[in-house]
Amino acid sequence: MYNIAFQKQTNIKFNSCTISNSKGTKAVIHPMRGASLQQLYFKNKTIINNIINKEGNESYLNSSCSAILFPFANRIKDGKYSYKNNSYQLACNETSRGHAMHGLVYKNTFNIVNLTNTEDSASVSYCYKEIGTSKGFPFPYEITLTYILNDNCLKLYIEIKNIGIRSFPFSLGWHPYFYSKNLNQSELYMDSSTKIIADDRMIPIKTINSIFPNPLNLSNQEFDDGFILNQPTIGYKTPEYKINIKTELENARQYVQLYIPSHRQSIAIEPMTAAADCYNNGLGTKELQPGEHYKVSWVIEEVF
Repeated sequence: MYNIAFQKQTNIKFNSCTISNSKGTKAVIHPMRGASLQQLYFKNKTIINNIINKEGNESYLNSSCSAILFPFANRIKDGKYSYKNNSYQLACNETSRGHAMHGLVYKNTFNIVNLTNTEDSASVSYCYKEIGTSKGFPFPYEITLTYILNDNCLKLYIEIKNIGIRSFPFSLGWHPYFYSKNLNQSELYMDSSTKIIADDRMIPIKTINSIFPNPLNLSNQEFDDGFILNQPTIGYKTPEYKINIKTELENARQYVQLYIPSHRQSIAIEPMTAAADCYNNGLGTKELQPGEHYKVSWVIEEVF
Protein backbone atom coordinates (compact mmCIF):
# COMPACT_ATOMS: atom_id res chain seq x y z
CA MET A 1 0.00 0.00 0.00
CA TYR A 2 1.21 3.49 -0.81
CA ASN A 3 1.27 6.07 1.96
CA ILE A 4 1.04 9.88 1.78
CA ALA A 5 2.47 11.78 4.76
CA PHE A 6 3.03 15.45 5.58
CA GLN A 7 5.96 16.75 7.61
CA LYS A 8 6.39 20.19 9.19
CA GLN A 9 9.86 21.55 9.85
CA THR A 10 11.23 24.40 11.96
CA ASN A 11 12.28 26.02 8.71
CA ILE A 12 8.90 25.99 7.00
CA LYS A 13 10.32 26.07 3.47
CA PHE A 14 11.34 22.45 4.10
CA ASN A 15 7.78 21.34 4.92
CA SER A 16 7.13 18.32 2.75
CA CYS A 17 4.71 15.79 1.35
CA THR A 18 6.09 12.26 1.03
CA ILE A 19 4.63 9.53 -1.14
CA SER A 20 6.13 6.13 -0.32
CA ASN A 21 5.69 2.39 -0.07
CA SER A 22 7.34 -0.37 1.95
CA LYS A 23 9.70 -1.30 -0.94
CA GLY A 24 11.83 1.86 -0.73
CA THR A 25 10.09 3.81 -3.46
CA LYS A 26 9.61 7.42 -2.35
CA ALA A 27 8.96 10.91 -3.71
CA VAL A 28 9.35 14.01 -1.52
CA ILE A 29 7.67 17.24 -2.62
CA HIS A 30 8.21 20.70 -1.10
CA PRO A 31 4.96 22.70 -1.46
CA MET A 32 6.53 25.98 -0.34
CA ARG A 33 9.20 25.75 -3.01
CA GLY A 34 6.96 25.58 -6.04
CA ALA A 35 5.71 22.07 -5.15
CA SER A 36 9.05 20.79 -6.45
CA LEU A 37 10.31 17.21 -6.28
CA GLN A 38 13.33 17.30 -3.97
CA GLN A 39 13.88 13.55 -3.52
CA LEU A 40 13.05 10.48 -5.58
CA TYR A 41 13.94 6.84 -4.88
CA PHE A 42 13.02 3.69 -6.79
CA LYS A 43 13.36 0.64 -4.51
CA ASN A 44 16.03 2.39 -2.40
CA LYS A 45 18.01 3.59 -5.44
CA THR A 46 18.66 7.33 -5.32
CA ILE A 47 17.38 9.04 -8.47
CA ILE A 48 17.07 12.60 -7.13
CA ASN A 49 18.35 13.84 -3.75
CA ASN A 50 18.72 17.58 -3.32
CA ILE A 51 18.65 17.70 0.49
CA ILE A 52 21.84 18.25 2.50
CA ASN A 53 21.67 17.71 6.24
CA LYS A 54 24.54 19.13 8.29
CA GLU A 55 24.36 19.10 12.07
CA GLY A 56 20.60 18.84 11.92
CA ASN A 57 20.17 21.75 9.50
CA GLU A 58 18.74 21.08 6.08
CA SER A 59 19.74 22.95 2.95
CA TYR A 60 19.44 22.52 -0.82
CA LEU A 61 22.36 21.19 -2.86
CA ASN A 62 21.02 22.89 -6.00
CA SER A 63 18.81 25.96 -5.56
CA SER A 64 16.70 25.20 -8.65
CA CYS A 65 16.34 21.42 -8.34
CA SER A 66 13.11 20.21 -9.97
CA ALA A 67 11.85 23.78 -10.37
CA ILE A 68 8.72 24.17 -12.46
CA LEU A 69 9.67 26.78 -15.05
CA PHE A 70 6.63 28.89 -15.96
CA PRO A 71 5.61 31.21 -17.63
CA PHE A 72 9.04 30.95 -19.22
CA ALA A 73 11.76 28.33 -19.08
CA ASN A 74 15.44 29.21 -18.77
CA ARG A 75 16.14 32.92 -19.40
CA ILE A 76 14.64 36.09 -20.86
CA LYS A 77 17.37 38.49 -21.97
CA ASP A 78 17.58 41.52 -19.66
CA GLY A 79 14.06 40.56 -18.51
CA LYS A 80 12.63 42.49 -21.48
CA TYR A 81 10.11 41.41 -24.11
CA SER A 82 7.25 42.73 -26.22
CA TYR A 83 3.84 41.17 -26.72
CA LYS A 84 0.81 42.52 -28.61
CA ASN A 85 2.57 45.88 -29.16
CA ASN A 86 3.24 46.30 -25.43
CA SER A 87 6.67 46.21 -23.76
CA TYR A 88 7.28 44.42 -20.46
CA GLN A 89 10.07 44.34 -17.89
CA LEU A 90 10.45 41.23 -15.72
CA ALA A 91 12.41 41.21 -12.48
CA CYS A 92 16.01 40.19 -13.23
CA ASN A 93 16.83 37.53 -10.65
CA GLU A 94 19.96 36.22 -12.39
CA THR A 95 22.07 39.09 -11.11
CA SER A 96 25.39 37.86 -12.52
CA ARG A 97 24.12 38.13 -16.11
CA GLY A 98 21.22 40.54 -15.69
CA HIS A 99 18.43 38.26 -16.96
CA ALA A 100 15.07 37.01 -15.74
CA MET A 101 15.50 33.31 -15.03
CA HIS A 102 13.44 30.18 -14.26
CA GLY A 103 10.00 31.76 -14.56
CA LEU A 104 7.80 33.08 -11.76
CA VAL A 105 6.40 30.11 -9.80
CA TYR A 106 9.39 28.01 -8.68
CA LYS A 107 9.62 29.62 -5.23
CA ASN A 108 5.91 30.12 -4.67
CA THR A 109 3.73 28.19 -2.23
CA PHE A 110 1.35 25.70 -3.84
CA ASN A 111 -1.77 24.38 -2.12
CA ILE A 112 -2.79 20.75 -2.14
CA VAL A 113 -6.04 20.12 -4.00
CA ASN A 114 -6.24 16.33 -4.29
CA LEU A 115 -4.63 13.09 -3.16
CA THR A 116 -5.25 9.41 -3.81
CA ASN A 117 -3.49 6.24 -2.74
CA THR A 118 -3.98 2.60 -3.65
CA GLU A 119 -2.13 -0.68 -3.36
CA ASP A 120 -0.13 0.01 -6.53
CA SER A 121 0.30 3.79 -6.76
CA ALA A 122 -0.45 7.19 -5.25
CA SER A 123 -0.84 10.74 -6.47
CA VAL A 124 -0.96 14.28 -5.10
CA SER A 125 -2.03 17.47 -6.86
CA TYR A 126 -0.91 20.99 -6.01
CA CYS A 127 -2.20 24.27 -7.40
CA TYR A 128 -1.05 27.88 -7.57
CA LYS A 129 -3.19 30.77 -8.80
CA GLU A 130 -1.82 34.12 -9.99
CA ILE A 131 -4.22 37.07 -10.34
CA GLY A 132 -1.98 39.11 -12.64
CA THR A 133 0.18 41.10 -10.24
CA SER A 134 3.61 39.68 -11.18
CA LYS A 135 6.10 42.29 -12.34
CA GLY A 136 6.42 42.13 -16.11
CA PHE A 137 3.73 39.43 -16.49
CA PRO A 138 0.32 40.97 -15.70
CA PHE A 139 -1.68 37.94 -16.81
CA PRO A 140 -3.85 35.78 -14.50
CA TYR A 141 -3.31 32.03 -14.68
CA GLU A 142 -3.71 28.82 -12.72
CA ILE A 143 -1.12 26.04 -12.69
CA THR A 144 -1.80 22.55 -11.33
CA LEU A 145 0.88 19.89 -10.77
CA THR A 146 0.00 16.24 -10.26
CA TYR A 147 2.65 13.73 -9.19
CA ILE A 148 1.82 10.06 -9.76
CA LEU A 149 4.18 7.45 -8.29
CA ASN A 150 4.45 3.68 -8.61
CA ASP A 151 7.29 1.21 -8.00
CA ASN A 152 9.55 2.31 -10.85
CA CYS A 153 7.90 5.35 -12.43
CA LEU A 154 7.08 8.92 -11.54
CA LYS A 155 4.82 11.02 -13.77
CA LEU A 156 4.49 14.78 -13.45
CA TYR A 157 1.34 16.07 -15.12
CA ILE A 158 1.05 19.85 -15.53
CA GLU A 159 -2.01 21.82 -16.54
CA ILE A 160 -2.01 25.56 -17.19
CA LYS A 161 -5.24 27.55 -17.45
CA ASN A 162 -5.62 31.15 -18.60
CA ILE A 163 -8.09 32.61 -16.10
CA GLY A 164 -7.82 36.17 -17.41
CA ILE A 165 -9.44 38.11 -20.23
CA ARG A 166 -6.31 38.45 -22.41
CA SER A 167 -4.05 35.96 -24.12
CA PHE A 168 -0.46 35.61 -22.92
CA PRO A 169 2.83 34.15 -24.20
CA PHE A 170 4.46 31.27 -22.36
CA SER A 171 6.83 28.39 -22.29
CA LEU A 172 7.09 25.60 -19.74
CA GLY A 173 9.95 23.54 -18.39
CA TRP A 174 11.15 21.29 -15.57
CA HIS A 175 14.57 21.33 -13.89
CA PRO A 176 15.34 17.95 -12.22
CA TYR A 177 18.90 17.05 -11.18
CA PHE A 178 19.62 13.32 -11.51
CA TYR A 179 22.06 11.83 -9.02
CA SER A 180 25.00 9.63 -9.87
CA LYS A 181 27.51 8.17 -7.43
CA ASN A 182 30.06 8.45 -10.27
CA LEU A 183 29.22 10.85 -13.08
CA ASN A 184 32.37 9.83 -14.96
CA GLN A 185 30.92 6.34 -15.30
CA SER A 186 27.49 7.60 -16.40
CA GLU A 187 26.06 7.91 -19.91
CA LEU A 188 23.45 9.94 -21.74
CA TYR A 189 21.33 8.80 -24.71
CA MET A 190 19.56 11.46 -26.75
CA ASP A 191 18.26 11.83 -30.31
CA SER A 192 19.19 15.36 -31.35
CA SER A 193 20.79 16.82 -34.46
CA THR A 194 20.41 20.49 -33.54
CA LYS A 195 22.36 22.36 -30.90
CA ILE A 196 21.47 25.86 -29.70
CA ILE A 197 24.51 28.13 -29.59
CA ALA A 198 24.48 30.82 -26.90
CA ASP A 199 26.57 33.93 -26.36
CA ASP A 200 28.70 34.62 -23.29
CA ARG A 201 25.54 35.72 -21.42
CA MET A 202 23.84 32.37 -22.16
CA ILE A 203 21.37 33.84 -24.65
CA PRO A 204 20.78 31.85 -27.89
CA ILE A 205 22.24 33.42 -31.01
CA LYS A 206 21.83 30.58 -33.55
CA THR A 207 21.23 26.87 -34.07
CA ILE A 208 23.71 24.52 -35.75
CA ASN A 209 23.59 20.98 -37.10
CA SER A 210 25.24 18.76 -34.51
CA ILE A 211 24.62 15.03 -34.07
CA PHE A 212 24.50 14.11 -30.40
CA PRO A 213 26.66 10.99 -29.80
CA ASN A 214 24.88 7.89 -28.51
CA PRO A 215 25.86 7.04 -25.93
CA LEU A 216 27.73 10.05 -24.56
CA ASN A 217 30.01 9.16 -21.66
CA LEU A 218 29.94 12.01 -19.14
CA SER A 219 33.56 11.62 -18.06
CA ASN A 220 35.13 15.10 -18.06
CA GLN A 221 32.07 16.54 -19.83
CA GLU A 222 30.88 20.04 -18.99
CA PHE A 223 27.40 21.17 -20.00
CA ASP A 224 25.21 24.23 -19.94
CA ASP A 225 23.76 23.81 -23.42
CA GLY A 226 20.42 23.67 -25.19
CA PHE A 227 19.32 21.17 -27.83
CA ILE A 228 16.28 20.54 -30.02
CA LEU A 229 15.08 16.94 -29.77
CA ASN A 230 14.09 14.64 -32.62
CA GLN A 231 12.50 12.14 -30.23
CA PRO A 232 10.86 12.80 -26.84
CA THR A 233 12.82 10.26 -24.75
CA ILE A 234 16.23 10.82 -23.13
CA GLY A 235 18.12 7.93 -21.51
CA TYR A 236 20.43 8.30 -18.51
CA LYS A 237 22.55 5.42 -17.19
CA THR A 238 24.58 5.46 -13.98
CA PRO A 239 26.48 2.67 -12.15
CA GLU A 240 23.33 2.04 -10.07
CA TYR A 241 20.36 2.58 -12.35
CA LYS A 242 19.11 3.43 -15.83
CA ILE A 243 16.12 5.67 -16.48
CA ASN A 244 14.25 7.24 -19.35
CA ILE A 245 13.02 10.82 -19.12
CA LYS A 246 10.13 11.24 -21.52
CA THR A 247 7.99 14.19 -22.60
CA GLU A 248 4.36 13.44 -23.41
CA LEU A 249 3.38 16.32 -25.68
CA GLU A 250 1.87 15.74 -29.11
CA ASN A 251 2.78 17.57 -32.31
CA ALA A 252 5.26 20.00 -30.77
CA ARG A 253 9.00 20.55 -31.11
CA GLN A 254 10.71 19.67 -27.85
CA TYR A 255 13.78 21.19 -26.27
CA VAL A 256 16.20 20.26 -23.51
CA GLN A 257 18.88 22.05 -21.51
CA LEU A 258 21.73 19.98 -20.09
CA TYR A 259 23.73 21.30 -17.14
CA ILE A 260 26.41 19.72 -14.98
CA PRO A 261 27.07 21.62 -11.73
CA SER A 262 30.61 22.05 -10.45
CA HIS A 263 30.12 19.51 -7.62
CA ARG A 264 29.48 16.82 -10.29
CA GLN A 265 27.14 14.80 -8.08
CA SER A 266 24.35 15.05 -10.65
CA ILE A 267 23.29 16.28 -14.06
CA ALA A 268 20.32 18.54 -14.75
CA ILE A 269 18.27 17.23 -17.67
CA GLU A 270 15.70 19.98 -18.24
CA PRO A 271 12.88 19.25 -20.70
CA MET A 272 11.35 22.45 -22.08
CA THR A 273 8.65 23.41 -24.55
CA ALA A 274 10.79 26.28 -25.89
CA ALA A 275 14.36 27.57 -25.95
CA ALA A 276 15.89 30.19 -23.68
CA ASP A 277 14.78 33.78 -24.45
CA CYS A 278 11.83 32.42 -26.43
CA TYR A 279 9.78 35.60 -25.91
CA ASN A 280 12.35 37.39 -28.05
CA ASN A 281 13.60 34.75 -30.50
CA GLY A 282 10.34 32.84 -31.04
CA LEU A 283 11.96 29.40 -30.60
CA GLY A 284 8.94 27.52 -29.27
CA THR A 285 6.92 30.37 -27.76
CA LYS A 286 3.25 29.51 -27.28
CA GLU A 287 0.12 31.56 -26.62
CA LEU A 288 -2.77 30.73 -24.33
CA GLN A 289 -6.14 32.31 -25.00
CA PRO A 290 -8.63 33.25 -22.24
CA GLY A 291 -10.29 30.13 -20.82
CA GLU A 292 -7.93 27.76 -22.63
CA HIS A 293 -5.89 24.96 -21.03
CA TYR A 294 -2.42 23.66 -21.87
CA LYS A 295 -1.25 20.22 -20.72
CA VAL A 296 2.07 18.38 -20.70
CA SER A 297 3.43 15.33 -18.85
CA TRP A 298 6.99 14.38 -17.98
CA VAL A 299 7.81 10.81 -17.01
CA ILE A 300 10.81 9.34 -15.17
CA GLU A 301 10.83 5.58 -15.58
CA GLU A 302 13.43 3.02 -14.54
CA VAL A 303 14.62 0.75 -17.35
CA PHE A 304 15.61 -2.84 -16.60
